[in-house]
Amino acid sequence: MKPSVFVIGFPGSGQSANIEDLNSEKSYGRMKAHMNTVAGNEALVLDVVRRFPDVDVVALNPGFVKTGIRGNLFGCNKLLLKIIEGLEPEVYSTRITPMLVSPDLEGRSGAMFNNKAHAILPSKNVANPSYLHAVVDASERLVAPILTTDRRA
Repeated sequence: MKPSVFVIGFPGSGQSANIEDLNSEKSYGRMKAHMNTVAGNEALVLDVVRRFPDVDVVALNPGFVKTGIRGNLFGCNKLLLKIIEGLEPEVYSTRITPMLVSPDLEGRSGAMFNNKAHAILPSKNVANPSYLHAVVDASERLVAPILTTDRRA
């Protein structure tokens, strides 16, 4: 039995990353930065499938679950948050928990599921090998200075 890793990162939503400004250092926009992360999370899942065949990685797209952490979005418009965050955490967990422990996931690395535990397809752009590699390469360039820092100093 292989270890499983679950990435909750909104896969299958068709988002693209700005590869030239992945870290939003040239131009910052809250949603643009978020969408870079969404595309990056999906790329991470597909890249792990390729790099680590001894691990099953599964992507989850929960949609907007009521958490109370998005109060700073949309100017704290409570009505808008109620509309956007339509799914109660208990409902989501009831749908997803059986899937998380299902032996049927074994050997299905790269599978992606929506908030109803239904399989979804990866985004066409992220599933494109050249785009996937570009996102991963840009991500690796961002973390390279941290990984090469001498931590004994």
